Parts: sequence; structure tokens; C-alpha cells
Amino acid sequence: MALALGALSALAAVVVLSVGRAAVVDRPHPATRQAPAPLDVALLTADVGWVGPAGALASFTLWRQGAPRAAAQATTGADGRVAVRLEAGGAAVVVEAGDRIAVRAGDAISFTRTVPTLSADVDPATRTVSGLAPAGTFVELTTFDAAGGRVDTVIERAAADGRFSRVLPGGAALGAGTWGRAAMTTAHGDRFAARWDVATVEATLGSPHLTGRATLGRTVVGEVVGLDGQRAASAPARVSGAPPFTLTLEADGAARPIGPGDAVRLTIDARPALHGTAPALTAHVDGQADRVTGRGPPNTALYAVVHADDGVHGLPTTTDATGGYAVDFEGIADIGRDTRVFVALTHDRVTFRAPGFRQSVTATLRSPVLSGVAVPGTWVTANLTRRASAGERRAFGDAVADATGVFRLTLRESAGGPVLAVAAGDRILAAFGTGGEPRSLTVPNLAATADAATDTVSGVALPYTAVDVAVDGAPAARRRVRADQAGAFAVDYRSTFDLLPGTTGSVAMALDGDDAVVLPWSAPRIDVEIDAADVSGRAAAGSAVAVVLYRGGQAVAHGGATADAPTGSTAGGAWRVTLHDANGEPVAVGAGDRLAAVVGEWGTSFAVPPLAVEANPVTDAVRGTGSPRASLDVSVQRGAERLAATATTGPDGVFELDLAGRWDVRAGDAVAVAASLAHGTATARSRVPPPTVDLDTGGIAGFARAFAVVVADLRGAGGDARAAATGTADGFGRFAIGLQDAGGAAVAPRGGDRLTVEAGTETVTTVVPGVTLTLDAAGDTARISAPAGAATTTTAVNTLAGWRSAATHAGTVGVGGQLDALFGGALDIAAGTLVRAVVEPADGLAYTLVRREPLLGVQRGGSLVAGFAGSGGAVRLVVTRGGAEVAGQVVHAQSDGAFVGQVADTAKRPVPLQPGDVVGLRWSGGAPRYLPPDGAITMTVAPLSATLRTAAARIDGTAPPGATVFAGPSAAGDPGATRRLTADGDGRFTADLAAEAGPAGLAAGRAWDVVAPGTAGHRTFVTVVAPYLEATLGDARVVGRAAPLTRVRLVLSTAGRAVAEGGGIGDTSGHFEAMLRDPGRAQRGIAAGDVLVLREPGGAETTLVVPALSITVDRSADRLHGTAPPAADVAVRLRAPGRPDANLMTRADMAGAWRIAGRDLPSGWVLADVVASEARLSVANGHGVRAVPVAVATATPSTTATRVATAVPATPSPTPRDTPEVTPTSVVPQTVWLPVAARAARVGGRR
Repeated sequence: MALALGALSALAAVVVLSVGRAAVVDRPHPATRQAPAPLDVALLTADVGWVGPAGALASFTLWRQGAPRAAAQATTGADGRVAVRLEAGGAAVVVEAGDRIAVRAGDAISFTRTVPTLSADVDPATRTVSGLAPAGTFVELTTFDAAGGRVDTVIERAAADGRFSRVLPGGAALGAGTWGRAAMTTAHGDRFAARWDVATVEATLGSPHLTGRATLGRTVVGEVVGLDGQRAASAPARVSGAPPFTLTLEADGAARPIGPGDAVRLTIDARPALHGTAPALTAHVDGQADRVTGRGPPNTALYAVVHADDGVHGLPTTTDATGGYAVDFEGIADIGRDTRVFVALTHDRVTFRAPGFRQSVTATLRSPVLSGVAVPGTWVTANLTRRASAGERRAFGDAVADATGVFRLTLRESAGGPVLAVAAGDRILAAFGTGGEPRSLTVPNLAATADAATDTVSGVALPYTAVDVAVDGAPAARRRVRADQAGAFAVDYRSTFDLLPGTTGSVAMALDGDDAVVLPWSAPRIDVEIDAADVSGRAAAGSAVAVVLYRGGQAVAHGGATADAPTGSTAGGAWRVTLHDANGEPVAVGAGDRLAAVVGEWGTSFAVPPLAVEANPVTDAVRGTGSPRASLDVSVQRGAERLAATATTGPDGVFELDLAGRWDVRAGDAVAVAASLAHGTATARSRVPPPTVDLDTGGIAGFARAFAVVVADLRGAGGDARAAATGTADGFGRFAIGLQDAGGAAVAPRGGDRLTVEAGTETVTTVVPGVTLTLDAAGDTARISAPAGAATTTTAVNTLAGWRSAATHAGTVGVGGQLDALFGGALDIAAGTLVRAVVEPADGLAYTLVRREPLLGVQRGGSLVAGFAGSGGAVRLVVTRGGAEVAGQVVHAQSDGAFVGQVADTAKRPVPLQPGDVVGLRWSGGAPRYLPPDGAITMTVAPLSATLRTAAARIDGTAPPGATVFAGPSAAGDPGATRRLTADGDGRFTADLAAEAGPAGLAAGRAWDVVAPGTAGHRTFVTVVAPYLEATLGDARVVGRAAPLTRVRLVLSTAGRAVAEGGGIGDTSGHFEAMLRDPGRAQRGIAAGDVLVLREPGGAETTLVVPALSITVDRSADRLHGTAPPAADVAVRLRAPGRPDANLMTRADMAGAWRIAGRDLPSGWVLADVVASEARLSVANGHGVRAVPVAVATATPSTTATRVATAVPATPSPTPRDTPEVTPTSVVPQTVWLPVAARAARVGGRR
């Protein structure tokens, strides 16, 4: 077509047709070497015919108003004839008067024709055909009957004004279905024709649609007026392309079905044409007898039509004096369940049809809704009976069939009472009308499962029965299959339909008569949102759903739900699960977590991708992360406005979208990024924050242009300079700076200060509002003072109830400038509770304040004290025993108040804390300004004890009878669950850790904190440890972990004989280091085959059999190699100056040899640069064994290494020998109750 258009666009031909006396000029293309051949064109259709040379490729182009509008191309047949359909963009384009048709067949034929004016219409009553044609043209008028048979042909000539009119032969009015054609032939032999039709209209009771026929080019409008005088009408429609038309009647934007008594009218070109009144006409179908019965107007001729599998069958009938009728199709048509039946009444070219209804009941499993078909207006009642071992249950329901014959009722156990969903085995009895014949059915079993991964739907039905499988919204995906002898069936959509997660549908099984049982299905879908505890999705209605959250290989949370049952308007199947830990506290899904879900009998598991997203309001850019090279859906929303876009991450998993010109990013916009998973989606969300000022620390954070210089200036109310800050935004425009005075001390803004922030070309100047935040622990209230009208978001995090719970309160400050955020119903403000308030007044900035209730946590049996002091500064810890001070320490709390310290006596020896000891906290410089300056906070060490039974995978302990005790992982990032326990009447409790144990028991080195909350929320804790050993071949030093502050003894044996011993004392986290010495006190290095035994107080022993392990750096062969136990996984660490360590993994072969070639090293690494190396094995449930080369020769660093070292900042770190990979390495207790800031605080201080 492009070639044809390109050639025809250069045509300068002007074509005027000559017929009779009219002047017509035809100007063929100059390249034409053959006379133009005749065309055959039907006006107001897209059909064009032509006769040319046999086998010629002919191109047709329709021009309108000087531009090409449609085209077609085809090859002529052996007789030279060809027929084409003009199209543009796949849609037909009809030919109209004045159009030009250009024809080209190779280089020999090229011509154009202008379509003349030609039209015709008919008056059926007078049998008159009239129309327009070129002046003087002879018009051939041919009449056809409804079956297409020619009736007669007459010739009429157009007058000087182009009009023609002719009364057709015969005396009777033209009937419905009669049509004709007005045709003319030009001087070139081209033939143009216009069709006319006797107008008809057809209405189906219960339908809002009018169908019919009219002459092409006419504009039709349908109208209906009800008995109540209410009017509905269709939109005007032009009949084009073909005579049939369809109109939809609407009133107030809603479709309006036609019912008995309605007056139906049709206007053509704004003139009344047809009208009739819808009769009371019904049709009832008896499929078993192939019989149609019903009622209509008395003594009226009707026509019954059956659309059967073998064709359309019709029989006439006449109602009797009472309006009844019966039509028997036995032997003529087999009326099946899907057979369409209509009964029609026609008068004066207006036909009314009544669809035939087969009384039936459809039961939907797992739903309380029964549906079916009855004659419109019939009252349907249904009873359900269920017999079970627990007794009989009954349910009832009724409904009236609507105008389309459909009824839908809900089964309830009592009037207005609970619904009862249909289940296999139920017996249902339905009655139609007061005298109708009841229908009875027993609901059979029907099961179906959809799998989006394999694009299949399978299930179980009654053996050998036909099952209809349907996909909602996809009629083309409907399939009928037959169950096998075992009742199994399956539909494979792999080559025809993509069954996406969440796709819904149904399976239907026909029962006796026309009844059926239906089961909705859903391809399971699982949607997760990062940082949210809710997981949602779709499944088969009524399915049981169970979801488990894994973190670091450990199950940490779970939840369950049941998929919604279907209702009258939905297929059901939606479900939502809130994940909770063992204590019932919600657990949010995080990037890198793994989710496992069981939906009915289907299950899956998947990793949560590393999604994150943020938007820069200065540059209108959106940036985030996902899996490497992944396609992501990104959206930005503000109220009802929403922009959707797609992004693709790079190899590093980062994406960035520039929305400039498409979306003006503003503070408060909601940003989301979603990744498609195998069975659903994962989503991460964020909110665009306004520039934020921390009123506690003087920190200012916000967005600018990438790498813009940010300068802040803070002045007092009198204009005096108080503080300043300077910084640079990062590559995405984020900046965070801190206000400092001339001496470098942090300065917090005060109410009334004047703050100016310059970020690149953006400048903001504001007067800092007076904002305060105070906590009322007794009333569980956070009180905010701020300017009236300011929006507030207050979040409280309680580390006491369930170890961590959170609640958020949003509100607006009232006229009085105060707002109380009440948390009493959601959270108990107690020791350690963190409250953060974000206040957003109208100045375009946000202001934050953080308050925390002071907290003490003490280590019973150890000397560790940790917690929060309310604010940064020096804090003095004092321990009294029997009224006398026995230990103390001065520690420095961080800016957020977090501190960790070890109490010691005057000789600086750690003092283990005992039950009954009183631990006090006193602020050296006075209490924080927002806390009462009452001196000190004290707590009493609780009588708490705990012992870890490693082999049995449990913790046994004692606490005050009835006390609540928590047991949870000590290490930050440990995925184990936290358990809430209650001491029995004797004060005993047990924490079962079996779920976290492997085949060999609990992993070596793992630690748990057992915590007992005490007065006002302060708490006592005990740390228990699964003993851990790490030995280095050839070295006498052993590192490990055992119970904190206990003395351990090590024994090294060879061939069953003790050859060396050592010992040590664990620190507050249980880490120790010991040196093995023989009886002569000489250091004894560890060798392969040695047995190392750790003995703890109480007699518990841990044994490590040292395996063979070696590593050699062979620079001449450019490889690393060594030995290890056969098939063992070996971790290799390399060190070179000025770069992070390289960590590699390899596996020994069955002979115990392993090797790593130089070409397999990370990019930029060569063996010549390696200055230290080690090989490491994890053995015996997590214990460690290391090997290092006896000597590593130095070499001149390579040029590659020099370049890498220059590009990567040097990271000073000790050699591998100096940093044994002890797990965990921190000496700070990592309990869940201690927030991150305090966990990271350095243990220390002075006595």
C-alpha cells in the first residue's frame, strides 16, 4: 500500500465522468499504455470490484478531500476479476459520493475515477423508489425479496436536477425484508450502485437493544416510552457498510430493557418511521420434550425459532382464545442446554421477540447464592438441606426472575440470619411459582485448580461428564472437556491463552435436565508490600491460605486466611493475611525475605526483591532499586491524579526516571514501584517529604539538584548569628546537613529563629515555629504544641509489649495550638518507648522532635547495663547491694540517649549483677530539659536464670512466678523468632527452639537473650550461648564463645591422649580467647586430626575434630590450591593493599583437592598483589577451622592493582590472622528490646 500511495500522490489527473448529456473528462495517468478497465462500486460500502488482466496485482486507493483515506491490494483471478475491501488501520472505510478511487496494476494500468452522486430509498406503502443521480443518467432499479431472489427490474432516467422516482410494479405494499438496488453505468463501463431497504425494527423483551434494517446512509434513532410515561432513547446512528443496525436504549446513562406495554418507536432521518407496543409474550422451553409453550395476545400469529447445533428451525403457531400456545419441535430440532429459542410476533414491520427460558437451578460451590432461569416475573423459592454427623442444617431463600428470566437468591439459615454456602452433598429443592413443578438436585463434588506457571486448569468432576471451563472476561478461552473414568479433567492453555496470576474463571458441570453446579477458580496470586505486614492475593473462593515469612532461613512470622466467597457481583477469591510472630506482633516484609504460601492444595515460595523508590521534588526525578535488569512499574500519585511509567534497572539494580514535563513532583506525593513475580507482584512505596528540620539536633534534610552546594544560616529573633551549615547533595539530590556554632557544637533551632536554606538555585527562608513534644506515660499520650492548622504525624514505638510494637497517630493542631496524640488503645507508653512527631505547618517545611522514656536493661550474672538516658551526655551508673555501693561506671550516652556500659568495682574489675541488686541511673549534667529533674532512675535486678540445652534445642529458666519472660535472638539480623513465655507457679519456664535447630542441633555461636520486664518497664536479661570454637591449623590460639562471664577450659588431644590445655573467661557476650600449652607451658599448635574439647561450668562439653585443611598461593602457576575434606565447601579470603578483602567460595573434589585459577579472581585482582590469605571451613554444626600459608612471598604490585587501589579508598584492616571470623563478633547484647542506636554504642566509660 505504501508503494501505491507514493505513486498516486504524484498524480495530476483530474477525472470527471461523462454520462448522457453531462460533460465528463477522464484524464488517465501519462504512463498508461492500456485503456482503463471498468470498476464495480457499491456506494456506502467498502466493497470495490474490478476487471483487468488475469493474474495482475491490483492496488486500490480511496482519496477524500485530497488525502488518501483507505487502500486495498489483491491479485485478479483467471477471469481477470477481483473484489477488495477498502480499509484503513484494519477498519473498513465506506465509499461516498465525491470520493476518488485510484487503480494501478503494474506499469501498464493506472487511472482514477470520481464517485458520482447516487442514492435511492423506498416508500413501502406506495412501492415508490426515488433518489438522486447525475442529470440525464439512466438508472436501473432492481427489486429483491427477503431471500435475495430478483423480483423485477425497471429503468428510470434522472431529471435535469438529478432526481428520479418510479413506482414499482405490483399493487401490494412492500413487505419486511424486501430490498433493492439503483445502478448506473458510466461511459467507461464503470458501474456504481446504491442499495435501498424496506425499514424494519426488532425488539427483544428483557433487552435494551433494538435491531433492524434501513437504507444505507440513513440516520436512525430508537425510543421507548413505558406505561409510566418514562422515556428512554438511543444515540443517533448512521447506517453504513451494511443495512442491519443495533441501537441501545438508555435512560439517565443506564441501559433500559424493553418490557410488556412499552411503546417502541423508530425514526429515520428525524422522521417517524415505525412504531409498536410490546406485547405480554412469554416462552418456556421443555428440553426433554423439545417443546416450547407460553402465552401471548389471544388469537395472534406467532413464529417460534430454534437455533440448534444443526441449524435454525422455525415453526408458525397461533395463540388460542386464552393466549396460550404450544409448539412441538420433536423430530425437527434437538433443544439442548445451550440452544437459543425465541418466539416472535410481527406487525407492520415491527417484530417483538420473547426469549425461551428453560427453568433451571445453578448451585455455586462455596457460595450461599443460587441462580437460575425462569419465566420473567416468576417467584422462585429454594430450600437447602445438609445432613452431617453434627446434625441437620437447613437454609432458605426466594427471588423473582427479572425481565431477562434470571433469578438470584441468597440461602440463609433464618430470616435475616447467617448465610449458608453450598457444599458437596447438599440437597436443594426449588419451586417455580405457586403451581410450578419443583426441581430437586443433590450437589456433587467438583474441584478445580488453576496454575499460572503452566497455564493449566485441572480438577475432578463426575466420571465421563462434560465440564465447561471459562475464563472471566475472555469468551474465546472457553473450553468444554470431558472427565475421564476417574473424573479427572484438564485444560491446557499454553498455546492459546496466558493464564496470569489472579486470573479468575469457573468450571461448570451439567446435571440432569438443565441444572448445573459451578465452582469459581482463581490462578493463585500473591501480592506483597515491602515494610508492610499484610500480604494479599487471590485464590479459589473458600480456599484456605497459609503464608510463612522466612528471614535468614528461619521462619519468623506466619498468617492465615480464607479466600472470600463469591457474591452476586464478584467471583470471590480475594484474601488478605497479616503476618504475626510467635507473640502475635505484626512483622513487616522486608527486601530479601522469603515468603512461602500454601493456597488450598497449591504452594509456592519466592524471594522478595530489593525494591525501594524515592522522588526528588526539585528535579522531578524518581530513583530506586530492584533486581538487576528488571522491568518495573513506577507510579506517582497526588489525590485522584496519577502518572504511571515503566523503568528498567541496570546491572547494579538501580533505575532513574526523569519526569520533567510530565509530572511536577511535590512534597506529599505518593511514589510506588512494583515488580512482577511468578505469581503476583511486590511493591515498595514512599512519600515525598518536605525539607525537614530536626529541632533536637539541628539536622536539616531534603532534596536539591544533584551535587548542589547546600548552605544553611540560623539567626536568633534579634538577628544574631546562632549557627550555620554547609554540605553537598548526592548524585540524586539528597542532602543532610547539621547546624553548628562557631565552635563546632550542634545547635538546635528555637521557636522564633530565622532559618535560611540555599540549595543550589533554590532558597527557603522561614521563621522557625514554636514546636514542643511532651510524653505522659500515665495517660499514654504524646502532647504536641505547634501552630494551629499544622498537620502532625506521631509514631510511638514500644519495645516492651511483644518486644516491639508501633502505633501511628495523625491529626491537625487545633485553634489553641495543641494536639494530644492518644495511644492508650493501641500502645502502652513505658520505659524505652520512642515517640517521634513530624509537624508540617503551612511554611512548606517539616519539623521533627523525638522523645524517649528512659530505660534500664541489666545483665543478671554479667556486668552489662544498657538502655536510654533520654538524651546525649554523661550518665553515671551505680549498683548497690545490701545498701552499699559495690560498682559503678560513668558512660557517655549518644545524641539519641542510647548507652551501653560495664559496671565495675574500684579496681575496675567487672561486677556480676545478682538478684536484688539495685541499679541506678543519674545524669551527670542534670536530666534532659524535657524530663523531670528528679535525680535518678532505679531498678532492682530480677531473680532470673536461664540455661541453654543445645542438644535438646531449648532454654530452661526460672523467674518470679507468673512473670512474663521474652526469649529472642541476641544478634542483630538473626532471623530467629522471639517467644513470649510465662513462668509457672514454681517460677519455671521453657522456650522451645526446635524450629530453629538443624539436624545437628542449634548452630554454634548463636546467642539468645532472655528478658524479664520489671518495674515501669525496666528489664533484667540473661544471655545464653550455643558454644562455638574456631581453631587455626598450626596456631596455638583458640577463639570461641560460651556463656558470658564464665570460665571455660580447653583440652587438646591427639590419638586419644591429652597434649595441651588452655582456658579463659568470656566477656559480657561470652566471647573468649585461649592459648593452648603443653605440660611444659610451651605453646602447642593445632594439627589435623586433633580433637579440641570445650568444658563449661556444670560439666557441659563441646567437641571439635580438626579436619585437614591447607592453602597455597602459587604465583608461578597463577593459582590458589590446597586440601580439604572431600566435597567440602571452602571459603577463601584474600587481602591486598588499598582495597576491600576478596571472598571466594570453592568446593574440594572427591580426593580432597581444591583450586582457584587466577582468571577466576574478582575483576582487578591478580595473585601478585596478595599479601595475606586464608582458607576456612565450617564444620560440626558451625564451628570454624582456618588455614593460612606458612609464608606468603611479597611481590611488586601490578599496574592493574595500582589503578584499582587509586580508585577505591583504602580501608585499613588487620590481617586475617588478627581477625578470626567469630560469629557473632559484637560484645554488645543485640536484644530486640534494644534499638539499633544503643546496640551500636561503644561499651566503655570510667569508674
